Amino acid sequence: MRILNATLFFAATTLAAQEPPRPAQAPRAPRPAEPAAMPALPALPVDAPTPLPAPAPVVAVEPLDGLRIVAPRIGQTLGPLDAIYLDGQGQGRVIAPRPLTEEARELARLQAELAREQSRMESETAREMACLESQMAREQARINTDEIREMARVQSQMALEQARIATTVGGSFYYTPSGSMLPSTMPRAWAQGDPADSLYRAAMDVMNKGDYRKAATLLKEIPVKFQYSQYAAEAMYWQAHALYRVGGTPDLQEALQTLETLKSKYPNSRLRNSQADVGALQVRIAGVLNTRGRGGDDIVKRALAENSNICDREEAQIRSAALNALMQTDPAAATDYAQKMLAKKDDCSRELRRNAVFLIGNRPGPSSVATLISVAKTDPSVDVRTSAINYLGRMQSDDALAAIEELLKSSDDQQIQREAVRALANNANPRARAGIKALVERNDVSEALRTTALDALNPERATQEDVAWLQGLYTKMESPRLRSRIISAMARIGGTQNEKWFTTLANNENESIEVRLEALRRAGTTMDIAALGRLYDQTGQRQLRMELVRQLGSRKETESIDKLGEIVKSGTDPEVRSRAMTALINKKDERATKLVMSLLDRP
Repeated sequence: MRILNATLFFAATTLAAQEPPRPAQAPRAPRPAEPAAMPALPALPVDAPTPLPAPAPVVAVEPLDGLRIVAPRIGQTLGPLDAIYLDGQGQGRVIAPRPLTEEARELARLQAELAREQSRMESETAREMACLESQMAREQARINTDEIREMARVQSQMALEQARIATTVGGSFYYTPSGSMLPSTMPRAWAQGDPADSLYRAAMDVMNKGDYRKAATLLKEIPVKFQYSQYAAEAMYWQAHALYRVGGTPDLQEALQTLETLKSKYPNSRLRNSQADVGALQVRIAGVLNTRGRGGDDIVKRALAENSNICDREEAQIRSAALNALMQTDPAAATDYAQKMLAKKDDCSRELRRNAVFLIGNRPGPSSVATLISVAKTDPSVDVRTSAINYLGRMQSDDALAAIEELLKSSDDQQIQREAVRALANNANPRARAGIKALVERNDVSEALRTTALDALNPERATQEDVAWLQGLYTKMESPRLRSRIISAMARIGGTQNEKWFTTLANNENESIEVRLEALRRAGTTMDIAALGRLYDQTGQRQLRMELVRQLGSRKETESIDKLGEIVKSGTDPEVRSRAMTALINKKDERATKLVMSLLDRP
């Protein structure tokens, strides 16, 4: 600011020096001793062709201490057309506009025009840059949309699968083939009068805190000191469990011996944990000992032979978790391992095979298609087969589509058939769409399967041809269930043409009440209020009128209040009138409230 003011002062002084000398001024009147306010200064004579405007009022008058420039008033700065005048006595100063020379005015004009042009260019440049950045962002988003969507889908599936594994592995239970659950925490004490009650409670406390060595020691005392206690057999099971958690080879051998003794000493005991859980724990312990080179021990061989029908679920689930973790770091190695896992056919590896299908299904290619086709046709588990069919439906492959069609025709398993139908419906190939339509039209196919096909139709791929097909199909169907599914499929597709069709159905008295209600529910959200009112007046069905009142109550248009008020005032069905009254009150609208209040004022 100081530099700007000094520059302006220099310019004003230079301009003043270029003008002819001024004539002497008349002597000023003497100043009052203590004036209340400074009087206005007289105009200064100037040799100029045009008279000067009246000078601005004096802002400050003070003895000059050198030559200084001070703003004329607080918040005001000198402009390019301001000139500086000193009074004749050299005692003060006044700031006032004065005319400039032609050259100075031209310079000021050019400077102002240059500033405007620079501002315009900067503004246009900023707009162009913003437009370019916006276009680049949109293009980048368009390029990445498909990749992001696919990545999100895969990550979501993997998260769900990992959550399922974490639930079974890291939670409180893991599952045995019989469906029983092997708990990881001891059950609460249940026999307060039992002599071993306090000892069992102490063991339970340290066991549940994870002090397995101490828990095993306390639990070992119960069957020794109180062999007829209600806690004796339970204590032996949990002693073996605690030793297994400690995990040393001698501990595992002692745990197996404890479980053998439990079976022989208490063969008919009613454990809080079933005998199947005892066998599952034996298999788990024997499996670990086998990996440590103790598979030749008699006790290990007996444990495995006696429980050959029991799967080591914990090991299978740990391996599933490992496979998912490997997929995060080395997808190629995980896929190779998954291929090997699918060669297994035993029940114990079922969950592992499902994980393998998930991994292969998310790496599309000819090799993956061939593997999934083989699994879909030959795997002994229906769950694994349906998972493979699901992923085949996502493959853009003629071989995959042909395999699904073959399974649909050849399989007698309803679960396999339903999954094949869903896979066809989700496939983008027009041939798959045609296959779904042909299946729905077949009278020799079960109604359940045709219903599944209608429910699986993807509205995102629907065309006007599909809409026309569904409308024509409706007239051919006699089953109310299939007709209802057609209406649902049409509603998912939406559109003006479908809304008109729904209105026609709702008005058709030859249709069943179920169909008309279904059509009204679909069309009522968008149907014109006047049309809803006419339909109410025309129908004599209480169910339809109740539905129409519900639709009117949910609409925001003010005309709906008028129709509801009309029903409340002049309706003849008390139940419908009561429903209309409730709809008016729930609108929480001033007009609706007045209509309700007017009923109270009626004579």
